[in-house]
Amino acid sequence: MKVRIGIKHEDLGLLKAIHESLIPESKSLPSSECSLRHKLLGGVLEIEFDCSRVNILRALLNSYLGVLSSIMECVEEAWNVNRESTSRSKAEGS
Repeated sequence: MKVRIGIKHEDLGLLKAIHESLIPESKSLPSSECSLRHKLLGGVLEIEFDCSRVNILRALLNSYLGVLSSIMECVEEAWNVNRESTSRSKAEGS
């Protein structure tokens, strides 16, 4: 069974950061009966889960949806802090 999730965002840098943060996660899956692939296609991060059993797929999805939510919150917050400090630095310099 396969499930594909797409995360669309206008900020390609943010998607790249999320994509790169998934690399360690995809190397340590909880079961050898599953695989995880992810790729960045333009403004969409595509994540595909493939498991041999439904119960394992469901557990993996539940786990990764939590991980993805946390990663997205952290990356977006870091992006916002970075943008705010950059804007302040430019304003102070001019």
